Amino acid sequence: MSAEKALERLMTMCVSAEHCTHEMLTKLSRWGIAPGDASRIVARLRQEKFIDDRRFAVAYANDKARFNAWGSRKIRLGLMQKRITADDIEAALAEVNPDDFRQGLMQTLRGKILSMGSDEVSTYEGRTKIFRHAASRGFEPEMIASMMRDRSMMEELTR
Repeated sequence: MSAEKALERLMTMCVSAEHCTHEMLTKLSRWGIAPGDASRIVARLRQEKFIDDRRFAVAYANDKARFNAWGSRKIRLGLMQKRITADDIEAALAEVNPDDFRQGLMQTLRGKILSMGSDEVSTYEGRTKIFRHAASRGFEPEMIASMMRDRSMMEELTR
């Protein structure tokens, strides 16, 4: 594929969804575009505002918190894997509505509680399973513990 054709394809992709620099470079590499041409293509995409890593990070963080019920730790890791800078990651996480994290954690806890037997939920082992499950979804340990300590919240989740 020619560099011009690759640029057109990437522009079309960027119109329909947010993408980051790392994704674009990976695609160009898979398409067999020379590294020098790939750099020029990415520079043009940035210049014409087709890609913006901070804008991508904000969209990614909001989508993962709201629709996938991910915690901040898992979102941070996902953005790091996409080679987003630490400043852009922090800015993106700061823009996520804290209620989205809270709702995501409640959804995660409720799902795990419902998958367990009612006897198991009240045991130490059961609470540990619930805690580990929420931690694996990227929620902060302090947030999980706080919600699990709240008796009224836990009663609501077990209904």
